[in-house]
Amino acid sequence: MLNGERGNPWKDTPETRRAWARKMTADRTRAWHQQPGFLKLRWEWYKKLRKSGFVDMENHRRVDGEAFERLNGVSRADIFKTYSPDKERYHQLAEHFLGEMRDGTEPIPGSPKRRKTMLKVWEQHAMHGDGMTRISRALRLRPQDCDALLKAGKEAFLAWVRRQEDALSAELAEEDSQDA
Repeated sequence: MLNGERGNPWKDTPETRRAWARKMTADRTRAWHQQPGFLKLRWEWYKKLRKSGFVDMENHRRVDGEAFERLNGVSRADIFKTYSPDKERYHQLAEHFLGEMRDGTEPIPGSPKRRKTMLKVWEQHAMHGDGMTRISRALRLRPQDCDALLKAGKEAFLAWVRRQEDALSAELAEEDSQDA
């Protein structure tokens, strides 16, 4: 098998062994995406894609050097957030509930410190759509305390929504009785 038998393309000589050893040690010091073969192939494919009119969003730059307008100021997390009308309605109602808590028309049980913290937690949740982990980090609360405040806020919120629905249905029933 050695020395070119059966179509072997390389000769087993000290020079070829040294060249092969240099190549192997050089290739092991680089990651796969830094290998010359990969870089050349990637360049060829990017060139083909550019010719076809494709612009890669991952680079955040167009071929002419301008940034993508829709990606300016948008974080990666914002791209993957899902929109639904139900979520939008929930946050609208949560903002109304927050306003009533601030005005004092919706009482917040507990000590003044707990009420102040509850307002901050509910503001982060209702207006920014943040979850428990992000709120606890932003307000420097223990996660279990933040979770307890969010649960208490959601219970009060659901009770407030039920009262609003009951008031609306009573108002509609009154209008129907006046029309009849």
